[in-house]
Amino acid sequence: MVNYLLEGEKLFALLIRYAATRNADLSEMLKRYVDVTDCFATLICALTCMLSDQATKGLQDRVVRDLMADAFDFLYEARSLTLKRTQMLMLTRSGLRTRCWIGCGKSTNAC
Repeated sequence: MVNYLLEGEKLFALLIRYAATRNADLSEMLKRYVDVTDCFATLICALTCMLSDQATKGLQDRVVRDLMADAFDFLYEARSLTLKRTQMLMLTRSGLRTRCWIGCGKSTNAC
């Protein structure tokens, strides 16, 4: 007779290992992306501080400042969305491999 509780514990232990591998892979893959977005955010913050000491001088000046704020907002929001979506993609891929392993009883590479 199959002990489903024991089988469940074994499979859950594998999922924990998959998650750790996924997080390590993601950290390595996304490091350059995070570094670049940090550099752009730092540049925009520095420019904003520099311009905040000066009054606006017309429509073009206000437009440039508005575009800088939009670029910062985009970078800030895009990072969290990119990281979340990448994690979801990796989770889906590892989940498919896990379901395949559970379904056929073979290693993930065999499915």
